[in-house]
Amino acid sequence: MMDRREHIEFVQSQMLPWQRIGAGLARPDAEYKMLSRNPESGACSALMRYPSGWSRLGPEQILADEEFFVLDGSLEMDGELYEADSYAFLPAGWNRNSMESKNGCVLIAFYNREPVLVGDMGNCDTARAIPHLRTRQMAWDMTLNDPNLRHL
Repeated sequence: MMDRREHIEFVQSQMLPWQRIGAGLARPDAEYKMLSRNPESGACSALMRYPSGWSRLGPEQILADEEFFVLDGSLEMDGELYEADSYAFLPAGWNRNSMESKNGCVLIAFYNREPVLVGDMGNCDTARAIPHLRTRQMAWDMTLNDPNLRHL
C-alpha cells in the first residue's frame, strides 16, 4: 500500500501551532505539531513535546509502529533514558509501563498508521524492535563520505 502524503520539501514547523493531547489518549498533556499525515491510514510524522515534569504510569500500547529520534532534552521509558540523539523503533503493540520527562523533551516521531491507544494487543513482533540506539556513541563509517565535502 502506498503511503499517500503530499511531498513537501521544507516544513516551516515554527509556523505550526503546538496542540495538546487530551485525556484518555496516549500521552495526555504532551503536545505535538503534525508535520504530515496520510488521511486514509493515519500514518504521520510529528514533533512531540513533553513538558518538564510530565509523566504517565500504567500500561500503554498503540496500534502503530513508532519510530522516534530525540532532538532535545530527555524522555525516560520503563527505566530507559533516551537523551538527545537517541533513536528507537518500537513495533505496534510494544508495551510501555511508565514514561516521564523530568526536564522536558522534544522528539520527532513517525507512525505507520494512526497512533491509537489500544488495550493489550497480545501480539507484538518484538524481533523488529530497535529499543534504543545512542547515536552519539556509535562509530560512523566516514569512508563513504564525498572527500570534496570534507570541509563541511
